[in-house]
Amino acid sequence: MAIGAGSITFSHVNDAGFWIYKEYYNLSIGQTIKTWSVITTIVSVVGLGGVLVWQTIL
Repeated sequence: MAIGAGSITFSHVNDAGFWIYKEYYNLSIGQTIKTWSVITTIVSVVGLGGVLVWQTIL
């Protein structure tokens, strides 16, 4: 699970979600890269935190 959480970080133009997000919010590629990077980094860090919490519980 930690590898999966880490693999999310900085998945830019090769991710279909990137292009859907860009078109849905009508953003330029530069704006999408900036916001998508922040979003995916937050998701990745929260995922890693969840893995670490789960590891200490088990």
